[in-house]
Formats: sequence, structure tokens, C-alpha cells
Amino acid sequence: MKRYFVLTGLFLVFLGCGKKFPLPEESNEGMPSEKDYVEIQNTQWDNLQFNHLKDIFLGEDGYVYLISGDTLSEDTVYSFSVTGEYGNVFAKGNGFVSLSQDNDENLYIATKNGFVIKYRWDGVVLDTFDFQFVCTDTVYKDSFLTSIDAISDNDFVLSFAPLNLVLHYHNESYDTVATYGTGIEYTRNPHGVYGRSVPGIILYASTDNNWVEGLSLSVPHYSMIHLGGDSYNGGSDDTLFLKPVDVYMDDSSYVYVLDGGNMAMKKFDFEGDIVTVLHLDEKPVAFSVSHDGKTLYIAFTERVKKYRLPEIPGEGGEQ
Repeated sequence: MKRYFVLTGLFLVFLGCGKKFPLPEESNEGMPSEKDYVEIQNTQWDNLQFNHLKDIFLGEDGYVYLISGDTLSEDTVYSFSVTGEYGNVFAKGNGFVSLSQDNDENLYIATKNGFVIKYRWDGVVLDTFDFQFVCTDTVYKDSFLTSIDAISDNDFVLSFAPLNLVLHYHNESYDTVATYGTGIEYTRNPHGVYGRSVPGIILYASTDNNWVEGLSLSVPHYSMIHLGGDSYNGGSDDTLFLKPVDVYMDDSSYVYVLDGGNMAMKKFDFEGDIVTVLHLDEKPVAFSVSHDGKTLYIAFTERVKKYRLPEIPGEGGEQ
């Protein structure tokens, strides 16, 4: 009899625990998904303030380079570690607008009047390229250089606003990638050009068309990807832009767009489908993305913010 009551009591306890008092479901509220970027705080980036940032670039050498308009007449290129520790003043000059770096860690600084200065890793000037004479037949005299990107050691893309997009080769030959116009494969006020040898693409933000275009490196240039809808009016939807200012493609062919007017960073797959949207609290100027797409550096007028994808156990590598 005693054994009967014990067994009956255990059965009722088990039944009550499983039916009357179920375990609550875990809440995911407030937890970022593996696709959402999270701001990295409590680093030296929080304490740095700049004056009129123009461009930011995560170099092949592991340093973060910035162009800051420190005075009305002089711009300064600074280098920092990935955690925001001060490195050094890399270069000073007038009219700096954009940065890039080749595989040999030579740094290129573009100026708005059409010059590109090539620096060695230690700041020694190796060469100066003057593109004014190269582009007289395709660019009006009042145009100015807005962007540069070194695709390889042999060529780089130049963006002349508000008109054409030009691919220049170090042997002084060049071709016009996109000309002024409102149609797909054309451009109005190109910014943030970026090229990759694989898959052989030149990406650029057609700022006044509210589009991002991806054209082939090969000639004749053809459309490989188009983002921003069918109308150049733009919009606030996740797949539309208002004055996009910068663009990037990572090693997995994800495309990143810095949407200035919507104050957001938007990430797409190569098919053009939206992956994630990072909303920002002020208008961005430029950004740089690590090759694996895990880390973002976004430049605003006076500061830089760093973002990362949530860490997955077994993965590492701070950038």
C-alpha cells in the first residue's frame, strides 16, 4: 500500500509539472540576429573627434586610414589601428577626396583637381598621376574627382563628378565605363567606386540617379547587378536609396551600400535581394568593410563608428 501511494504521488507530480507549469519559451527580444551588425563601443573610436571627414579606408596592411579636412586649406590623412589607437599623420595636402591601396600596400590619395598621388607604406611619394589631360574629351573642365579605387597593381577606377566614370590603366590608356545619363548603365554624379578582379566587376553609386550599378570590367561593359529599383526618384524602402554615397563588395560577393539620404547601410546578395539594413543616427559620409564582411567602419562628419556581426563560436579575427 505504501509503495502504491509513493508511485501515485510521483505520477501526479510528474503530470502537474509537465502540464500545469510548462517552462516559459525563451525570448529573442533585444538579441541581434547573426545578420545584424552591432556597434562596438568602449574603444578609442569613442573618444576621437574629427573635422569634416571625407573618406575612410581599411587598408591591406591592417590600418584604418582617414581623410580629415582639418583646415580650410589643408587636408590630413591619418592612420589608426583597428581599435582606434592613434598611429600617425600619413600625409598632408590640399583637396584630398579619396583613398585606396593596392596589394603591395602602396596608398593612393586622389585630389579633387584630378591628381592621384601614390605613396609607399612609409609615406614616401612614389608617383603622381595627372588625369586632366587624359579625360579632356569625356569630362567637362568644371568636373572634379570624387573617388578612386585600385583594382589591382595595374589599374584603378576614377570617378569624375558629376559626369563620367573612367577606368584608367597605369600604362596611360583608359576607357570610359559609364557616361552621363538617367538610364541603367549610365551615371549622374558617381561616388564610391569599387572594383574586383573576381568576379570582374566595377561597382559605383550613381548618387543623383539613386541607383547602384555593377558593370563588367571586360569591354564592352555590361550590367552585372543593378540596385535601387526602376525609377531614379529613389525612396525609403529597404531596396531603394536616397543619395547613395559609397559601395563595396566582400569576398562572398555581398554588396554593401551606404545610403546617405536614408541614413542607413544596406547589404544585398549578388542576386539583388536585401540581407540586412543597419539604421544610423546621422548622415554618413563614407564607409569601409573588411574583406570577410564581418566588420564595418562608418565615417560621419566628425566621428567614426565601428560595427561587427555577432561572434559565432569557433570564429575569430578582429578587424
